[in-house]
Amino acid sequence: MGVIELQIAQNWLNSLSLSPGDSVALLDESRTILARHPQIPKVSDNHIANFQIPAVLHAPTAEASNVAQSDIDGHERLLGFSKTGNFPLIVAYGIDQSRMLEQWQWRTIELTVGYFFLLLLAGISARHQWTILRQKEELHSSEEHFRMLAENMADIVWRTDALLNFTYINRADQQTRGFSREEVIGTAVQESLTPQGQAILDTKLKDRRAIKMAAPPCVAFQYELPMRHKNGGQVWIEVSSVPIYGSDGNIKGYQGIGRDISERKRHEAQLLQSQQQLENQLHQAAQEKTALQELATRDPLTGLYNRRYLDATFLRELARSRREEQPLAVVMLDLDHFKQVNDQYGHAAGDEVLKALAQLLRQGARESDLIARYGGEEFVAIMPNMSAQQAWERVQSWRTQLEAMPIVFANLHIRVTLSAGIAIFPDHGQSPSQLLTRADEMLYQSKLAGRNQITLAALEPHGPLVDGSANPA
Repeated sequence: MGVIELQIAQNWLNSLSLSPGDSVALLDESRTILARHPQIPKVSDNHIANFQIPAVLHAPTAEASNVAQSDIDGHERLLGFSKTGNFPLIVAYGIDQSRMLEQWQWRTIELTVGYFFLLLLAGISARHQWTILRQKEELHSSEEHFRMLAENMADIVWRTDALLNFTYINRADQQTRGFSREEVIGTAVQESLTPQGQAILDTKLKDRRAIKMAAPPCVAFQYELPMRHKNGGQVWIEVSSVPIYGSDGNIKGYQGIGRDISERKRHEAQLLQSQQQLENQLHQAAQEKTALQELATRDPLTGLYNRRYLDATFLRELARSRREEQPLAVVMLDLDHFKQVNDQYGHAAGDEVLKALAQLLRQGARESDLIARYGGEEFVAIMPNMSAQQAWERVQSWRTQLEAMPIVFANLHIRVTLSAGIAIFPDHGQSPSQLLTRADEMLYQSKLAGRNQITLAALEPHGPLVDGSANPA
């Protein structure tokens, strides 16, 4: 091999891209270095005795590796040897052991960190999967527990979707309403209600929407409504329901409990009916009481107050007039020749005459006046806050109207007149008996004067003031 060829070999080795600390050398079979990279001065063409070349390289074509050994420059390298063909040349390539160990260390660290990171991820993933499995198991256990409780409850337990279609109902519903679970699941809640129940539910849904903004999200809603029974009847159910919210905050359904309150409703209806009957009885008793009071205080023929009521009220009216220092007029009236009316036309005609006079007296009286039938054909009028002049004018009006008024009975026209006596508190008496006695005396004077007269008591006896056309002085 000439010098030029060895230089070519050296240039070729120099062109190789080696990592720092690595080496490559061209040797002959006698272990003489022909070319080396990186070059070491005064080393080429020297016999290297410390290279351990494997014996296998004596074959025409062979490769071999060796353990780490000291290279010619004193660095510990892992050496490999290669021989090609029948050329008496050996290529020795070495890898810097320290650099390789350093790389291995970093690689080991990287692998260790990666391993622990992967192990951590695997642990986190395993824990997450375990948590999911546990949650699934707990959810499954919770659902099983819920179903076990729901299926053994006496109350109806139900769930619906957002459109109020049943998604679950326990067997208590069949025991209560007669419908099987298969007949209910998937149907709308409205289908299970009576028309009255549907109206109640519509109202309650409107109420829920109205208070949705003010109420807590899961506030329970309670109401009572009638549901259909399979036998065609109805069952009253007390419902307590809450909405079920999804992760997006929207309602995805409802769930609740229903309790059969039909028996309570029957009791309430019976109680209401009893209460209504009692109220009717009390109202009837009040009416009867009023009627009895009317019978006790009213004259049944004329409808005017009777003498008993007059006696009970006169004293109170007199006390009021005395307290208020106001006059009070007492008038006693009597129909003239009333016995002749009864004898000529009959008692029925006489009763009609009495009723006609009573009607006339009522029409001409104030609300504060007390008009009473004193007995037979006698009447008494107690008129508070009325002077003698006003009393005389009032009685005069009654007298003239009665005289001009024909009383029709059974195609008969009956004409009657009246006589009256007037006494005034406090001028003519201080007590009911004194005033009534004085008014009766004046009535007697009117009768003596020829009837169809009005006599007003005077402070000094001077004879009766009778009705001609003159007013009382």
